[in-house]
Amino acid sequence: MDPAGRCTLRTGYDTSIIMLRDQALAPLARQHQNGLALCVLIDRALEGEAPAETISRLTALAIDRFDMEISNHFEVEEELVFPAVEKELGGHPLLAEFASEHRRFEQIIDQLRNAPSAELLK
Repeated sequence: MDPAGRCTLRTGYDTSIIMLRDQALAPLARQHQNGLALCVLIDRALEGEAPAETISRLTALAIDRFDMEISNHFEVEEELVFPAVEKELGGHPLLAEFASEHRRFEQIIDQLRNAPSAELLK
């Protein structure tokens, strides 16, 4: 991120090219940061042997975050962002990979709803 708060991306082709993130994507970027922060929190809490109460609390937090923010985030990406990227770049393999990761995340959340476990949280 540059000093003005703009996300920059250096391409693999010409390292002098910098792409600035459109401000319309800022909410999605913040949601990505929130998701990463949750992952760090969970990883740190699960270092060593975590008691059942901790696993239960972290599971509830992950499910809550999914229901409140992440499920909608996936929908916005898949219905708006991915088609726009595909229109501009063509069928990029990362788009299918991202959608697959979304499905995997949804499966993990469904499993956590039924049987919380440290292994699923990791």
